Amino acid sequence: MKPFAIRTVLALSILFGQNLSAQQPTQPQKVGLAQPSASVLQPDRIRFEHLTVADGLPENSVSCMIQDHQGFIWMGTYDGLVRYDGTQMVDFRSDANLPYAFKGKQVRSMHESRNGDIWIGCERLIRYERTTGRFIEYPQQAPEGNRTRTFVAFIHEDQQGNIWTLTWSYLDEVILLNRLNRKTGTWTYFRHDPAHPYSLAANSIFVSSTYGIDTFAFLEDKSGTIWVTTSGDEHVLHRFDPKTDRFNRFTPTANPAVLTDFKRIKTLTEDAQGELYASSEGKGLFRINPRTGQVTQFRHDPKNPYSIRNDSVTHVCVSRDGTVWVATTQGIDRLNRTAGPSQTGSGPLPRFTHLVSKPSDPNSPSPGLLQFLAESPNGDLWFATADGLNRYNRRRQAFERYLRSNEPDELNTGYGIRSFLADQTGVVWVGTSNEGVYKQSRTVNFSSITQEPDSTKPGSSGSVASSTIIRLYEAPSEPGIIWLGTELGLERLDRKTGRRTLYRHEDGNRYSIGKGEIFAMAEDKQGRFWVGTVGGGLHLLDRKRGTFTRFVRDPANPNSLIDDNVREILPASDGTLWIGTYGGLDHYDPVRQTFVHYRRTDSVKDCVNGLIGDAVFALAEDAQKRIWIGTRPGSLQVLAPRTGQFTTILPISNGLAAVQFLLADTHPNCFWVGDFTSGLWLINDKGRVLKHYTRTNGLPINTVFTGHRDKKGFLWIGTGNGMVRLNPSTNQMRHFTQRNGLKGLFTPTWCASNGEVYAGSNNDVLALFPNQAQDDLLPPPVVLTDLAINGQPATVGEGGQLPTHISVAKSITLPHDLNDLTFQVAALSYNRGSESKYAYQLAPIDNDWVQNGIIRQIRYSDLRPGTYTLHVKAANADGVWNEKGVSLTITIRPPWWQTWWAYLLYGLVLGGMVWTFIQYRSRALVRANRLLEERVTQRTNEVREQKEEIEAQRDHLEQTLTELQNMQAQLIQKEKLASLGELTAGIAHEIQNPLNFVNNFSEVSSELLEEQKEALANGDLEEAGVIADDLSSNLRKIHHHGGRAAAIVRGMLEHSRTDSGEKRPTDLNALANEYLKIAYHGLRAKDKTFNCELVTDFAADLGRLEVVPQEIGRVLLNLYNNAFYAVQQRQFLAEADYQPTISVCTKRLIDKVEIRVSDNGTGIPEPAKAKIFQPFFTTKPTGEGTGLGLSLSYDIVTKGHGGTLAVETEEGKGTEFIITLPTPT
Repeated sequence: MKPFAIRTVLALSILFGQNLSAQQPTQPQKVGLAQPSASVLQPDRIRFEHLTVADGLPENSVSCMIQDHQGFIWMGTYDGLVRYDGTQMVDFRSDANLPYAFKGKQVRSMHESRNGDIWIGCERLIRYERTTGRFIEYPQQAPEGNRTRTFVAFIHEDQQGNIWTLTWSYLDEVILLNRLNRKTGTWTYFRHDPAHPYSLAANSIFVSSTYGIDTFAFLEDKSGTIWVTTSGDEHVLHRFDPKTDRFNRFTPTANPAVLTDFKRIKTLTEDAQGELYASSEGKGLFRINPRTGQVTQFRHDPKNPYSIRNDSVTHVCVSRDGTVWVATTQGIDRLNRTAGPSQTGSGPLPRFTHLVSKPSDPNSPSPGLLQFLAESPNGDLWFATADGLNRYNRRRQAFERYLRSNEPDELNTGYGIRSFLADQTGVVWVGTSNEGVYKQSRTVNFSSITQEPDSTKPGSSGSVASSTIIRLYEAPSEPGIIWLGTELGLERLDRKTGRRTLYRHEDGNRYSIGKGEIFAMAEDKQGRFWVGTVGGGLHLLDRKRGTFTRFVRDPANPNSLIDDNVREILPASDGTLWIGTYGGLDHYDPVRQTFVHYRRTDSVKDCVNGLIGDAVFALAEDAQKRIWIGTRPGSLQVLAPRTGQFTTILPISNGLAAVQFLLADTHPNCFWVGDFTSGLWLINDKGRVLKHYTRTNGLPINTVFTGHRDKKGFLWIGTGNGMVRLNPSTNQMRHFTQRNGLKGLFTPTWCASNGEVYAGSNNDVLALFPNQAQDDLLPPPVVLTDLAINGQPATVGEGGQLPTHISVAKSITLPHDLNDLTFQVAALSYNRGSESKYAYQLAPIDNDWVQNGIIRQIRYSDLRPGTYTLHVKAANADGVWNEKGVSLTITIRPPWWQTWWAYLLYGLVLGGMVWTFIQYRSRALVRANRLLEERVTQRTNEVREQKEEIEAQRDHLEQTLTELQNMQAQLIQKEKLASLGELTAGIAHEIQNPLNFVNNFSEVSSELLEEQKEALANGDLEEAGVIADDLSSNLRKIHHHGGRAAAIVRGMLEHSRTDSGEKRPTDLNALANEYLKIAYHGLRAKDKTFNCELVTDFAADLGRLEVVPQEIGRVLLNLYNNAFYAVQQRQFLAEADYQPTISVCTKRLIDKVEIRVSDNGTGIPEPAKAKIFQPFFTTKPTGEGTGLGLSLSYDIVTKGHGGTLAVETEEGKGTEFIITLPTPT
């Protein structure tokens, strides 16, 4: 079944409660054994990802690979060069229009020099100049003239910085040795010259090709000496003399027989002691002492089990620990220099340990020739074989075979291996001749532990339809036995053997399982195994006989199952069974064989006696023996079995749609709740949501089906889009999908007793040990890869915008008009590199890190002149950050008119102008001085007159200010009187109710006294006694309502007494509730037609707070009156289905108390929002408000109590005022 169809079926089943099972009448069947997968047998075994032209390779033949010092992977193909950063491949395609573009085609070799440049061998030698990003060619002018079909097959940089190359001429079948002097750019060509005894013995350098992998007879030893072996009828070893700049033929010190055999040597390797090892064609292994010239030959001796296994040595390698590994045509030998005693007693002799291939032992090497490839950073050795790879695992001291296979995550290549790389983090890369690159995958992978049923053999034990797994379960009494609830029935999986037993419904057989999907399986305390089907009822399975006892609904029998659609089974600690169905909740006692039904209550107010939702999907028992119940529609309740009372934790419309599972948290009275549409919740028994995970904070989808906890405390959550591992302590999630081996989207989970995590994926069961899902702890290197300036790629080099490429630059300086910068950044992570996350900060613009997610681009436009520092950091897919990251100093030069010398020029010009002006003014002042003296007297008189006029205006303004202050005081008093009027109206309305009760009961009591007199007159004492009882009851009610009136009056006196301004402990909940009622009844007293829904949510833990209650009451009354006014005004608009609502909520926070007053009225226009706390500002019509209420309230809260008063509003939707008052520390 396709993933979409699976989810559709399950969604319909969940939401509508329909039995969508297909009928499958078969006997319990046995499905054949499934072989345990390699990942289970060998947890260290690696898997591979496949990179091809579809991922950006220009061609699928990858002949060479290197990793540079920054961390990039470079790949040479038969159609060009690419650079890979774990997410993106950059193809350096040839461009004839660019003088420094890459113009090679068949890349055969690469080498990174010590300065970071990349040397590329193709049809010619090319250098990638890292500082400028240019490709520079070094054409060869060989003395024998130009050859066709030549390729630079080998590149080496010696200790003096010279570049040595081996150029392979395929037509002549020769390999030519050349050297480039980097300082002068000149070539030296080393060839055979019959007339020159110091020339090479032959033109061609020897190459050993094994399985298409070339090893050249070229070596630079630790002392810097170059050694080469030429090919021909005789293989001659040469040593380079840098003083004479020529090669000398090496003449070993040995007996004549050894000297003859020495002429068949091939490639060279140096060990830790500085001695050389040479392979040979049929002449064994040679060890050379370069200082003495002594040569030791190791030949196979049939009589000596410790001699070399075979004389045909193809290759020798020395691992970092100094071990010498010898590859022969019959396998691998390991050389121990001093392990064996000498037969002559002259001292210890080397001993060869034969690593023999054993067909039945997967820990032995593959048979035949093994070609050494590389050593991983952890010391593992890699070898090429005839049909794949071998890895020598240092930790396990064993070989692992990775042979050609069509299976997913395996190598699909053998003899086609052309290149190999073990990168700095140990990731293995395998280049092939025509299949691209196989890269080691560190993505966590679930392994199948079953086989799909064989549907092609009718009548066989495997002849069953494929069935989607809905639930998994492991019974406590049967560790290792996994029970599968599927669309078509029940299955039993033996983890050890892989055998599956299938149970299907059979018409006419009352001992078979009923029809329907299976969501519920459970084993009770007595070891009974229960199974629930959707449509087929409850079943008790006899696991020995394979038969079922059915419990179904019988309308005529009240002691039967409440509904046949069973979704959950909970064995309680007291031995009873709780059963969740689409029709309600059942409590079954297996001993008494009785059912107790709990159905949905019709009244919301009566939810204490029944369920809120009609279908029970999830059940759990807490430490107090209470039963937690999750329903559809979404609600959460707790049932106390002893009292039968329900407590609502979360009511319907709280955000839940259909609760799928309940899982107890490690903290008491807290449960994890998985919901069908609203994600994962952590809720305590007070209804407080402690955590909530959705798509916005990590979940891949809001549909959550199952959840279990492993032994380390991680939660494994099955969702509608794969599986999630949640660390509750850090809130970090890891998402597992089809790339991790899952076969579908819907993924039920189970954490087994042996520590394994199981996932149901379509009709298969997958397994993973949690320790296989280790997070990648290596922070990725961070590199700036490209820079665009004003929307165009930055030019680099002489005459360019940048002197060096952005990837190596430490600082850049740009003119003022090149200030729109777009950076490309890469986190060089090859483990789910596309999931790397980035953050950046440009100082001093950004005060904090800017989280960029997986976006690799950073842009800053219109940077002002100045100096900035760009910091970029990145995290790998598991959230490990490279906090150091990469930094770049950016200087934007000012325009010339803002430079220092321009300002100096401005100063000189200004100084000259000032001097000229001073001279002019001096002459003018002499002339003006005379006129000034004449005017002084006149101005003195004018000033005296102006002074008198100003003093008169001052007196007038002071009088005006006094009048305004008096008017303001009157307005404030008016506002207080208006509030008092509202308060009085509300109190009057409050008193009216109890007075009405007193009057009514007094009138009734008078009538009862008359009736009593008649009864006494008639001698009816019994009737008189009844009437006396009624009178007594009425008097009690009169006394009660009189007490209510007295309490209201006392409260009125309390709040109307003179405000002393002293703070005292006050119950804010009671204060807020009391003033809410007063305000409401005050408005109702004015407008009998007005109705409003009052919603209160007072925090039980609020306690008492030191406040001035009269002042806070005045603030609350003001806010309530404004809220009632707003909803009344909106009610006048006659909107359809509009219900005026005012909500009051109190909440205790860490260091403060919060009171929220919200309404769904007309809201406040955005232009008026900033002015509402200003004195005399009001949005009400003229005459309906003073504009002082909110201003006074603001001063009372902020200045009088050190709190805050804020407003949140949306015009046409409503307004919320938030009061915060500090609590004492």
